[in-house]
Amino acid sequence: MHRAIAISAGLLLTALSSLAASSIQLGPEVPLGPAPGFNVGSQQVQVRLAQTSSHLLAVWVSDQGLTAALDGSRVDLPLGGSTPTIVGVAGGHTNFLVAYQVRMPDFSTPLLAVRIGFDGRVLDAAPIVVLSDTRGVWGGGVAYDGSEFVIATMIKPAGLPSVVRASTIITSRVSDDGAMYAGSSLQPTQTSGMPTWPSIGWTGSRLVVGYSVQFYQDENLGPWGLSDIPLDPRAAGNGTVGETAYPDAHSPGGLQSSMAIGPDRVTFGWMAVNGTTTTINIAQTGLDGQRALAPTVIAVPPPLSEISSDGNVAVAWDGSEYLVAWIAPRHQALGQIQGLRLRADGVAIDQQPFDISPDSAAADIALIAVPEGFAIAYSRADATNAGKLRAFVRTLDRLPQPRRRAAGR
Repeated sequence: MHRAIAISAGLLLTALSSLAASSIQLGPEVPLGPAPGFNVGSQQVQVRLAQTSSHLLAVWVSDQGLTAALDGSRVDLPLGGSTPTIVGVAGGHTNFLVAYQVRMPDFSTPLLAVRIGFDGRVLDAAPIVVLSDTRGVWGGGVAYDGSEFVIATMIKPAGLPSVVRASTIITSRVSDDGAMYAGSSLQPTQTSGMPTWPSIGWTGSRLVVGYSVQFYQDENLGPWGLSDIPLDPRAAGNGTVGETAYPDAHSPGGLQSSMAIGPDRVTFGWMAVNGTTTTINIAQTGLDGQRALAPTVIAVPPPLSEISSDGNVAVAWDGSEYLVAWIAPRHQALGQIQGLRLRADGVAIDQQPFDISPDSAAADIALIAVPEGFAIAYSRADATNAGKLRAFVRTLDRLPQPRRRAAGR
């Protein structure tokens, strides 16, 4: 009897694995911003996505500056400087917010923001100046807490040499109507290591700021760690980041992770390059910042000759599973986007990675949850754009959920 039950359970697990492997349903590859709305031959990079109220906003950097497409229609954004870098995009109750940095003639790097209405109108005649100068471009993100947008990035004190990284995480708040409010400043302690490359997400009751940690403040040397800290949405003033959850996540090169928030865990994903070995890794903490799943290798793509850069790995949660997507190396360079789905506890659903893009993707990838599952955006060379990089998006349907037996049956 017990043996029969064990065999039945084994067959069921095999069937479920086969179902998962055969349930990879990718939608068609769709250009973001169809011609003739966008200039042919203009590169489209740093693509970012946000979705809310049945609207999809895509934003990217091109030769024309900062460009967006709302549900496929072009939106021109005021720039306010040169050489833009997108920090993040998020959707609120009444509009979207795009946060970005530019370089000014005096070499300052202000953090700016622009709101876009659901009708495609740019709601700000000039960019909102969130921070007048962060003294460098340090990455970051944007989250919406139900009433305000919260932007997280780094800031460096004035007077430090250019080779010294910023070590203070700073948040800023912008309301739906464009009003600015003070946020938090989070500094390292003597034992925490130096935080860098922050990201931010909303749990439904509080914010979580995730970040990489560098323990040697010179060049790009390790070891590197990962951590996060819960944050009250109305928090303002000075604080510290606390102890690092995973101080040995990666060594020796730089570590720039992506973060997603699931039902009770924060999941990080990153690419690590050690010598001739390239790995895709995850780690998880609880929503309180405590350890949950130690750094774990989930895939080993071909070797990459260069240290990974921000955007090589993306993670998102769609309400039932995580998707980790990365740009797999091809011929010692970045190439095809691949993905792997995970359960909430970090266990892989798929037996092996699956292909998402053609074998010609650039070092740009964005990933968000949408009603049908996930939307994956990336840039790749395209003949219709004179061989230059063009932004595309495609969807991945979530796994079908098992039907519940009706009561009494």
